Amino acid sequence: MDIIFSSSSLIGEFNRVSKTGGASRDDEVICRQWVWLKPVQDEVKINVDRAFCKDSSVAAIGVVARDAYGMVIGGFSKKIEPPFSAESSEAAAFTEGIRMAFENGWNKVVIEGDAISIVHRLANQVTGKIHDLSTIRLLLNEARQMLVRFLTFKVHYVCREANRVAHSLTH
Repeated sequence: MDIIFSSSSLIGEFNRVSKTGGASRDDEVICRQWVWLKPVQDEVKINVDRAFCKDSSVAAIGVVARDAYGMVIGGFSKKIEPPFSAESSEAAAFTEGIRMAFENGWNKVVIEGDAISIVHRLANQVTGKIHDLSTIRLLLNEARQMLVRFLTFKVHYVCREANRVAHSLTH
């Protein structure tokens, strides 16, 4: 029953965004945290997330890619092997999302997730503003190597509400 309710809710959100054409770019800063926004024309938006089940000690990641019409053009979920922490699982999700873009040849990409520490590390690494000395840096090395090959690649933070599809894939 939860799956049906979640699917219904996500379909409703998709229909609202499709009918209104999405939020305007001026509204994006205000609304970004609460609703998913379609990417601009010729851009692909990839949302990533992770989840952990304490009872079964299983961690999983979810990745979903959508085009400028909001249509799903790719996605998957998979279990990840221990050892893992919340941050390392989020790093794996971002790396897998970037890999999906790289393998599909998408050049204009926005990747979004609700792990602000990972977004900060990737965004600042791309602009060269900081030198990351953490162990998470090692986990993000593959992602960083792929990022330099893209024509346009943006890394954004969104709250859980705007990242529901990727989050639902993890369960």
